[in-house]
Amino acid sequence: DNSGGYLLELEWLKDRYNEEKSGFTSNANQCVVIKSPEYATSAQVVYIKNYYQQFEDALWESKESGTEEYLEYIDLDSFVKKYLVEEVSKNMDANMSSQYLYKDVDAIDGKLYAGPVWDYDRAYDNKVGDMNNRGADMFWVNQGSAGFPFWKNLYEEKTFRERVRVVYRDKLSEALAEYADEKLWEWEKIVS
Repeated sequence: DNSGGYLLELEWLKDRYNEEKSGFTSNANQCVVIKSPEYATSAQVVYIKNYYQQFEDALWESKESGTEEYLEYIDLDSFVKKYLVEEVSKNMDANMSSQYLYKDVDAIDGKLYAGPVWDYDRAYDNKVGDMNNRGADMFWVNQGSAGFPFWKNLYEEKTFRERVRVVYRDKLSEALAEYADEKLWEWEKIVS
């Protein structure tokens, strides 16, 4: 079944992409590595490339026409939660590389899911790039500041943005406040 069982990685750097066994480049020049199956057949590459391209085209179309056809291709909550992880961590790679997506067979679900999370060596203000010129309270990922503006394009969509607000309010804000109130002071004592 060519419709699923894919693990994809969005990659920005062509040299890294060219080292991979299977993949494709979208019409917007987004390099997509097929991590699994590592040695995808021609039919599998054609299938997942077309699926990803339909999602990308629908997202671009949404920006112009206001339609939300892109939602037919993705699991909204997984993308919202992954976006929040990227934004809270100020992951510099979020718009460049190491962004994983997966798709199961159509008989099970047939949508793209965001995740798993991976590669946060350039996150949490590790003093690289122009992150140093931004305050801790400023957005980073939704600015599309480097590479391919994958998250920026999603964040510009009203339904996506509204769902981000709801998930942040209902699930994340309380956990972050508790974390800041209890854990950060505890850690400060340890490292001082």
